Amino acid sequence: MPTPTGPTPVTGAERTDTPPPPAPHTLDGHVLLSRLDTPPGDIGWWTATGPDGAPCVLMAADGPRAEDAGYRLRFWSEAGNSRRLNSRWAAPVKGVSPARAAVPWVSYGCFPALTLSAALAAHDGPLPEHTVVVLGRALAEALFTAHSHGLVHAGLSPHSVLLTDDGPRLTGYGLVRAAAPEGSARPRVPGVPADSVPPEQAAGARPLPAGDIYALGSVLAHAAGLPHRPPQPPGGLAEVVSRCLAADPAHRPRAEEVLRGLRPAGPHDVALPEPVRAALAAQRAQAPAAPLPPPPPGPPPGTAPARRTLLLAAGAGVAGLAVGTAAVATWRTVSPPRRASVPRTVPGAAPAPLWRRKTPGDGLQALTLVGERTLVMAAGAGAGTFALDVRSGRQLWRRDDVLTGQLLPAARGRVVATSSGDQGVFSLLSAREGAVKWHERKYLSTGPDQPLTMALVAGHRAGVLFLVAEDVSASEKPDTFLLAYRVRDRKELWRRRLPSGLIETLEPPQEGVAGPAVVGSTLLLANAGLLATGDHLVYRAIDVRDGREKWKRTYDGIPRRAAGLLLPLPGGLLVAAVDDALLGVNLADGAERWRVPVSGTVATGAARRGHLLYAADSALTTYAVDLRDGSVRWRRKDNGAADEDSSVSAMTLSASGRTLFRSSSTEIDAFDTRDGSPRWRLATVGEGELAANAGVVPVSAPGVAVVVNDSGGIYGLPVD
Repeated sequence: MPTPTGPTPVTGAERTDTPPPPAPHTLDGHVLLSRLDTPPGDIGWWTATGPDGAPCVLMAADGPRAEDAGYRLRFWSEAGNSRRLNSRWAAPVKGVSPARAAVPWVSYGCFPALTLSAALAAHDGPLPEHTVVVLGRALAEALFTAHSHGLVHAGLSPHSVLLTDDGPRLTGYGLVRAAAPEGSARPRVPGVPADSVPPEQAAGARPLPAGDIYALGSVLAHAAGLPHRPPQPPGGLAEVVSRCLAADPAHRPRAEEVLRGLRPAGPHDVALPEPVRAALAAQRAQAPAAPLPPPPPGPPPGTAPARRTLLLAAGAGVAGLAVGTAAVATWRTVSPPRRASVPRTVPGAAPAPLWRRKTPGDGLQALTLVGERTLVMAAGAGAGTFALDVRSGRQLWRRDDVLTGQLLPAARGRVVATSSGDQGVFSLLSAREGAVKWHERKYLSTGPDQPLTMALVAGHRAGVLFLVAEDVSASEKPDTFLLAYRVRDRKELWRRRLPSGLIETLEPPQEGVAGPAVVGSTLLLANAGLLATGDHLVYRAIDVRDGREKWKRTYDGIPRRAAGLLLPLPGGLLVAAVDDALLGVNLADGAERWRVPVSGTVATGAARRGHLLYAADSALTTYAVDLRDGSVRWRRKDNGAADEDSSVSAMTLSASGRTLFRSSSTEIDAFDTRDGSPRWRLATVGEGELAANAGVVPVSAPGVAVVVNDSGGIYGLPVD
């Protein structure tokens, strides 16, 4: 067990006939309630209450591993990176231990929850096959989302899958990478049973997506009570599991193939078996009640947001492209079964690529277009930073000594890059040549007054960066700050302490995702973080000039946990996606201006040009909405998608605005923005250069659309 704060010794003079109950075990402000049926050893999962009094699940190093400084650092790094998982089935990260904590931990904002191992014990045997199929589809979707964003989970096992009342939640990100440096054999991975570790990873190879598929097969075999090498009958769960467990990674299916292979025969909404639900109910009953949050204060009298606003996006990063829609209250299959799909013809085939390249390293971590020609990209797995000429695909430069986590275009053809290695370091580079203008290292200090972890959240047209920093020198609850930093003279303009839980993740938001947004002279911070309190969306307005809080508003009609669109726009307009509708409301008071009915939810990916917003819903219907009055300029219903598991992950406009690209899990569709008529489709093909998936279009330059897929391919397609 993590080194806890044990009971306080009692002297003989203080003894009574009835000894006091032992003090609960604690870890960095968390009260550990019970262990989730994981064997004592190197990693443990506990139910706990956090420093805020709310229940959670805590995963922490246990036993001798907590004494290994190298392991502690790797565990802490992987826990921080797990915040980038944006699937609805990934357990929301509530907190991460300080970098120098004696026992590294990560807490998840889901409760009650049982590990899959604990659920099987409660059920006294394997789960029903239908439940396992639905579980497999959810986990496959989570892996597809991660792989599409250049992430490899490398920690999937029966211990790291939590079952909750509203579906599975995936934890344990990076446990294989934390076990040992790449190239070192991993005879045992803490927290991951041996049969869930892919053989190539046990031998020391770098974790790749095919390894996640092997672990998924092991989890499903464990849940269904199948042998680890089940026979391969035609169709059904056993065949999918057998293919996932292929010894050769090249013979394992991709995540989207697993989705296609898992077809539940029963209803779409599946409740957990009664013994598992009873165990969850008992866990909920034993947890102390979470404290009620204080009522939010009303806005200052006479204040209102500026009407002349300008939204500056923080740059498009591949890691910010989300797949899927909001979670549902019961276990729902990723998409309902449809009648057999009928091949359809679409006017125009996709054009041949102008150029194609392979990404160095393990996919892309971030990319941004600087000017009209320079595409700067951060490669995954520590493979450095590089740039391409977007028209020719020619590599302009590559730097293995700059490991980039985030990218933001700056003035004069430069780019700001935060470090994915040294936390707290960021740099200014020439986008065209790759020359480093300077490294800012003053935030690398580990002194008590300097933050160690830092991430960029937004940029301002005046050359000011807004960064979130966390002072990990605090032993229990780290202080979180918002900083304003001017690039021109490398000066910190102001620093403001943030309320706990205001920011869910230190990743920069993509346009459309709840998070920081610069609107004129105001930086808007949403309470989208899962540590935040309240049921409804709250925006806090910060003056970009001095960090002063201007106002704070609650929007009763918009749930805080909405996974759809949230766009503060010029004219005091807030566009929000809620269940079955796209809303336009006043940013000042939340009063509804207009409402557009949609099917299900609106995907996070959206595109905007002028007063037109382009968005797609769960049924793959694409809309062109006039933001001024909510009128629908056109809608395009996708009748009979190329693959029934399609889900929109991104919408991008060509540089001219004449073509709209809609990226889904299986294809890229190009539409004429004048009327929504289809121009061409680029669909997933079997083996070959597009084997992984069709990809997404994260950026577009004049005459060129850039396509990135999850096999590490980068393509330039001619457009307009």
